[in-house]
Amino acid sequence: MKNLFIVLAALSMSFSASAQGRNTDYSTENKKAIKLFEQATAALTSREHEKAEALFKQAIQRDENFTDAYIVLSELYLETNDLKSARKQLEKAISIEPRKFMAAYFYLGEINMSESDYEAAIYNFTLYEKSNPAASPMTERATRSLRNCSFAQEALKNPVPFEPINFGPSINTKFPEYYPTLTVDEDELLFTRRIENGNAFNGVHEDFYVSNKENDQWENAKNLRVVNTLMNEGAPSYSANGRILFFTACQLFDDYGAGRTGYGSCDLFYAYKEGKNWTEAMNLGGTINSGVWESQPSFSADGKTLYFVRGRRSGKGISHQDIWSAELSDKGTWSKPSKIPGLVNTPEVEESVFIHPDGQTLYFASDGHPGMGGLDLFMSRKHPDGSWGEPVNLGYPINTAGDENSLLV
Repeated sequence: MKNLFIVLAALSMSFSASAQGRNTDYSTENKKAIKLFEQATAALTSREHEKAEALFKQAIQRDENFTDAYIVLSELYLETNDLKSARKQLEKAISIEPRKFMAAYFYLGEINMSESDYEAAIYNFTLYEKSNPAASPMTERATRSLRNCSFAQEALKNPVPFEPINFGPSINTKFPEYYPTLTVDEDELLFTRRIENGNAFNGVHEDFYVSNKENDQWENAKNLRVVNTLMNEGAPSYSANGRILFFTACQLFDDYGAGRTGYGSCDLFYAYKEGKNWTEAMNLGGTINSGVWESQPSFSADGKTLYFVRGRRSGKGISHQDIWSAELSDKGTWSKPSKIPGLVNTPEVEESVFIHPDGQTLYFASDGHPGMGGLDLFMSRKHPDGSWGEPVNLGYPINTAGDENSLLV
């Protein structure tokens, strides 16, 4: 839904402009309702959500047919991730003036998809598409979403086998655990845990925890203290033998963690095991890292190729996320990274790359290929020429209308 917020913000700006005195543009002549609406819009612009919500509702009480208020109130609910309330406001606006805000059908379609209501999503996207024949980012997105709805309806009819088993209390806790990595012998598991720490920024941070298997049972996970800092450590990837650890660290106030330096935004780091002890983490260097966003590494089992995700950080978040790779020479130097060739990368988001130990199978998350909505998990096979083939969606119920990522095979 994050792209939806960006598109809807542009709509809000047009309302803000009309609030500067062009009252004839409003769907009401009630001056008190208009004044409340303008106050609410100003509060929303300042991100005073509770105040804005109360003022929009007061404006609607003055005139229950004030469609502008319903539309911009729906934006507020989208920004606060209250999709059910956003849908109700959009449906109310459309019931009053079905043709005035055709973009509302687009936003409704997005919400319908997030709720797995694909039939309603198709109806709303189709209405929007018919009313906007000219090419634009929103019409292109609507076309992709219609494709995804059709795929999802078929996927629901043909579910794939999927019986997830919880790792249990030795691994999972009340805190979020994610991004696992496993040694090839499957005897050591390392993962990220988001924990509370009063000394960390905002009182929480991400640390690595590791567990070993003994007699087919996982031991209680332990904090990887030498590598962890008060900053965030995430998206780990082991070498096949578990002796090298690649991971991501991002700068906060020009700090990557104790003793670490970087090239800007998020960088890839590594540490290695000397006997039973880990070294302190080191930056992978300027050949791999840059001033943009490098994250989510995956190291091939043969120790020759590093896959990772590169994107660009802006005020709107991370964009242009693609999967890249670099080769490690016999002398221990990295080649210049390049986007992986073939059919994996799209103009949309690719992330959570994982290279299978066979070196010929790539798993990743994307919202640029036909899927259920949001990020889905895909698999691609390597061709003899080194390019990656047509991605295959892993199917429902592995994939859903939400975001799936962080796959380990």
